[in-house]
Amino acid sequence: MADRIVLNTISYHGHGAIENIVPELTARGYKKAFVCSDPDLIKFHVTSQVTDVLDREGLAYEIYSDIKANPTIQNVQNGVAAFKKSGADYIIAIGGGSSMDTAKAIGIIIAHQKAQRSHHRGPDDCRYRGGGHDQLRDHGCGEEAEVRVR
Repeated sequence: MADRIVLNTISYHGHGAIENIVPELTARGYKKAFVCSDPDLIKFHVTSQVTDVLDREGLAYEIYSDIKANPTIQNVQNGVAAFKKSGADYIIAIGGGSSMDTAKAIGIIIAHQKAQRSHHRGPDDCRYRGGGHDQLRDHGCGEEAEVRVR
C-alpha cells in the first residue's frame, strides 16, 4: 500500500506508488510530463518502470537526465530551458536527492516565472542561499527554501 503525502504537491512513496500515477494525472488533465531522472537510474531501468506506465496509457513525456550529484545551477538552468522547450505541463521526479532537488528547483523557477513574470530577471538569477555557491544543496529535509529566486 502506497502512502499519499500532500504538501504543496502530491507524493507517493512505498509499494504500489507507481500505480497511482495515471489516476493522479488524468484527474488533473495534464498533457505532457517532464521526467527528471539521473543517468544511472535510466541505465539500470528504474526510470522505465515509470515511463512504461506512461507509454502503456499513451501519456506523452520527455526525459531530462542532465542531473549530477550535488546538482549545479547550470544543471537546473539547462532543465528550465529543456522544460520550456518540451511543452510539458508537469514534472515527475524519479530518484534520490539529486533528481528531486533538480526537479524541485526547475519547478520553483518555472512556477515563479509564471506567477511573477514582470518581477523576475530570469533563471540566471538563481543563487544558493548560502552565498552564491554554484550548487544546490539538500540538508536532509529537501526544503524548497534552499533555492532562492530573486
